[in-house]
Amino acid sequence: APRAVGRRRVAVPCSIGIARRRPGGPGAAALLRQADIAMYRAKRGGKARWAVFWPAGGPDARQRQGRAGLSRPLPHPG
Repeated sequence: APRAVGRRRVAVPCSIGIARRRPGGPGAAALLRQADIAMYRAKRGGKARWAVFWPAGGPDARQRQGRAGLSRPLPHPG
């Protein structure tokens, strides 16, 4: 959502990479690498996008991309 900076309202678009750790899955370093891979995939798609890392052979082996609705927050998983 736009924020007030002095007298101006400023929106800061961002690209987001999402990686999910499953029980018995990779450690923190591998999880960060996966999130990085997804983030760079999102950036290649344009500004203000998100992408989810899906390992090869998973339920959906391709990267998923979407247009981020940055004026509203992403839903919290809990």
